[in-house]
Amino acid sequence: MPGGKIFQLLTVHPVAPKPSEHPGNIGEDEKELLKAGRLIAGVDLPAMVAEDFNDVGWSHNTSEFEEVSILNDVRCGRGMYNTFSAKSFIFKWPLDYVYVSNEFKVLEIERLSAYGSDHYPLYVQLIFNPGIFTRR
Repeated sequence: MPGGKIFQLLTVHPVAPKPSEHPGNIGEDEKELLKAGRLIAGVDLPAMVAEDFNDVGWSHNTSEFEEVSILNDVRCGRGMYNTFSAKSFIFKWPLDYVYVSNEFKVLEIERLSAYGSDHYPLYVQLIFNPGIFTRR
């Protein structure tokens, strides 16, 4: 970053849940998301997590991740930004997320047009203000 500032970026792609195997959508992806949340919370740096959670924001897994990671969902107060499924005209859910620490402020967020994937791309423009470091 300009001025030699650094931040922690974590990207993960948890295994998609299998409701028949994991009632309540609690299973392997819960372990992965919580592990990622604990990892990022243990870093004393400004932080960002960007990923396909394979889960919706109101689920137990994602709520736990948000609580443990101490990060903010960039969509909060801005809309759902349903990124899955780009292949369906009817059924769409928010599965792709960007979480940031307080040093990042959202300038723009937009779900872009489909490009061949089963997910829509999510564009997020952020500004970094290291002077407001508040993780700890």
